[in-house]
Amino acid sequence: MGRRISLRARLVRLGTRCFIKRPSRGLSLAKSREKFRAMERLVPLPPSGTETVRVDAGGVPADSITRPASLHNRHVLYLHGGGYRVGSAITYRHFTWRM
Repeated sequence: MGRRISLRARLVRLGTRCFIKRPSRGLSLAKSREKFRAMERLVPLPPSGTETVRVDAGGVPADSITRPASLHNRHVLYLHGGGYRVGSAITYRHFTWRM
């Protein structure tokens, strides 16, 4: 018997379907990106002490995120899915500062 999905996960899945996937069908690429950028303001702020620095990773713009508990000799490379259609580092910060 599989585990039941949490209420929070069900709500995230429902929100994604209702507010991102379905309404984006048929939109131009520019309009899809504009709509996705508007949602970035909903991304929660990281905890106090979190530092986000824009860096050049060999010609690719990236973010270096550190927390007070971060070990300076350890790093995690996080590559989000979703292709190149929409999304940005800002959209995933709520996830990356938790790693």
